Amino acid sequence: MSQLNLSLTLNQDGSITANWSAVPGAVSYHAYMLIVGESHAVYNVDNLTVTSYTSKSHLEDGKQYRVVVTAHGSHTSVDSEGAKILIRHGFYDTEPLAVPQNVKATATTSSVTVSFSAVSRATGYDILFDNVVYSVTSTSKSFAGLKPGTSHTYAVRAKNSTKTGEYSSTQSIMTQAQKVSVPSNIKKTATETSATISWGAVTGATGYDIQFNGTTYAVNGTSRTFTGLTAGRAYSFAVRAKNASSTSAYTTQLTVTTPPKAPTGMGATSTSNSVTLNWNTVNAPTIPSPSACSTIPPDRSLYRQPVPAYRHFLPPRPRQRLSPNDPGITCQENHIPPDNAKQVY
Repeated sequence: MSQLNLSLTLNQDGSITANWSAVPGAVSYHAYMLIVGESHAVYNVDNLTVTSYTSKSHLEDGKQYRVVVTAHGSHTSVDSEGAKILIRHGFYDTEPLAVPQNVKATATTSSVTVSFSAVSRATGYDILFDNVVYSVTSTSKSFAGLKPGTSHTYAVRAKNSTKTGEYSSTQSIMTQAQKVSVPSNIKKTATETSATISWGAVTGATGYDIQFNGTTYAVNGTSRTFTGLTAGRAYSFAVRAKNASSTSAYTTQLTVTTPPKAPTGMGATSTSNSVTLNWNTVNAPTIPSPSACSTIPPDRSLYRQPVPAYRHFLPPRPRQRLSPNDPGITCQENHIPPDNAKQVY
């Protein structure tokens, strides 16, 4: 078979291209490159069907490289004599540093980590994070102390003692949103005409919603007072936390009850052997459920046993009192006199 006529070309990016002549009868070629004086191969490629091959870029300068190509035929092989080429010291001094590749970032709720591939001949890197330059010698850096759900920009460039490369394209990443939990430590107080609901602060929350008596109110703090309420009435409420990116579930439905108004018009009369108290009726606007009043025993407190004096016996009359099952519910109760009892009015 004919000679290969192998020649080498040093490219501007520091790669070396080997070219050779096609050999009649050759079915494939084998090419390998060594650094002169060293034993390991820069590349070693079999079964080539083309007549050229280019090494990786940015080969080390100050080194001499040798390439050998072998042509394989059906029955014979032909080796080239090999060719050498030198990459002189300072070859890359006029070549700019490459832009970092594979620049990417990952985020948590409070941090961002930027990473990238190493650049040949670079001794360090600049990371432009949120328009502030951070100098590093490794190929990654973490930025902590960030707020959840916030956007951050980043770009990277390579540098060495004599030059600085161009930045990669600017990218952005969001820190993860912080999910807020359901409020806890719910407290409630009430007067006859107002109720105050409070709760513990939720981490990451920027505000709260409170559903009170069927209406939703937005709250920035951790309490709210509702005024203009009716005495002796139960009011339902629930609270949830929220921020810019998430909203918690509501607490379970709770109840706050305003106390009833105190009786007015108190008066008293007495005889030689009895005292009669009287007062104005206190209205109870809340309608009770049957179950709330089902276990209230008859109230016989207004009755006493007969005394040796004549009293008119009057039929039982209804009176209102709070349910023992639910202090927020007012029940109507019939007062049933005991046998032979006299009712005092």
